[in-house]
Amino acid sequence: AGLGELGGLGLVGEPSNALSLPTWAIHVSSVAEWSVAMGLVWRYASLTGDPRWKGLAVGMSPLLAGGLCACTWHFFYNAPEIDGLVLLQAALTAVGNATMGIAAYRLFRGQEEREGGERDAQMEQEQMDEQEQPAEGGQTAAFLSKLVISSFAAGAVVKYGSLAIPLPQDPSYFAALAIIGGFTTIGMAYAVQEPHGLPSGVQEQGGGD
Repeated sequence: AGLGELGGLGLVGEPSNALSLPTWAIHVSSVAEWSVAMGLVWRYASLTGDPRWKGLAVGMSPLLAGGLCACTWHFFYNAPEIDGLVLLQAALTAVGNATMGIAAYRLFRGQEEREGGERDAQMEQEQMDEQEQPAEGGQTAAFLSKLVISSFAAGAVVKYGSLAIPLPQDPSYFAALAIIGGFTTIGMAYAVQEPHGLPSGVQEQGGGD
């Protein structure tokens, strides 16, 4: 539905194909969750001392850019002038699937090399972690609540904030690629932060195949 009746507030009207607020919230949360997942994988590499997990996090980045292609296309109301973003999203999805597959294979090969004593140590660590799960449950619920609220808030900013600027009405590949590249960089910068206060004894291992 259009918002032409808000013209007195300096807002332009929405076209009929504008996404609804819940749909924008889903799009924003999908991109945000993927960035969070990349960050968790990167931190797991530091905690386990296995740099191959960092390779998986990097391999996830083309899919982050692909998701942002879809969001950017919708930001410009699916303008035919930049419908090449659909092809770009498909290409990035194919590349991302390939890079994640390669990273997963490297992890598989690395796991074969670490069988035996390290597996027993891992089982002991998992038993210790199970004792801390009740406390973590509350943290997970709080995190999910924040994610839902922040996704709707960000979705509202994109949906209604875009009505106050002329950019969505003037689609161009330059602007679209700048948005995709900028937010991909932000997402990756968040993901590759090193965790603070690593447990004693955690050391980087070699990253061979």
